[in-house]
Amino acid sequence: MDVPPPAPTEKLLESEPTRQRRVASEVIPPPSGEPVARGGAIKAGWVLLLIGLGLACIPVLGFVSWLIGYPLCFAAFILGCLGAANGRAGAGVVLILASITAAPLAIFVAPILTTFIASSLSGPPAGAAEPANLPGDWKPRDYQPAVEKLEGEAAPR
Repeated sequence: MDVPPPAPTEKLLESEPTRQRRVASEVIPPPSGEPVARGGAIKAGWVLLLIGLGLACIPVLGFVSWLIGYPLCFAAFILGCLGAANGRAGAGVVLILASITAAPLAIFVAPILTTFIASSLSGPPAGAAEPANLPGDWKPRDYQPAVEKLEGEAAPR
């Protein structure tokens, strides 16, 4: 049996077990026993972003996310690029956009908001004086109005 020669633009590969010729541009499916991994980089990128955002939402400790969150966003960006290159272009682009825009903004704003909310809900600080119930016309004993004398006028009494 004669095998026709390949077109000059196609490269040929030989597989070791069967010694069959295959075209390099042809997609070779994985062996039937191994599952095909899809979206692992995308899932890992989203997990990194969620860890950064979860850390940012802890009052007072969320300010640590300013140190940790941005490297996590960079790692998610890289994983989004890998996911987009491996055939999951839509999910990769969404992860890239989230790691560039939304996540850094949320990591910056979340600690400020959660600390503000937690401090406003906790009430006055310990040892703060209660406001006194004083009549409206009450003045201290040594009260002296700060009135300057004008030229030729006496101070009011």
